[in-house]
Amino acid sequence: MDLLKAFIVGGLICVVGQILIDKTKLTPARIMVGYVTIG
Repeated sequence: MDLLKAFIVGGLICVVGQILIDKTKLTPARIMVGYVTIG
């Protein structure tokens, strides 16, 4: 069950990142820095 939760959370993080790439002019590097800063 923990593996399923980890897969879902990781997938949601990737979806948010992909939406940010598609809808804004943020680069993947800036999005990664944002994730590291928030996390």
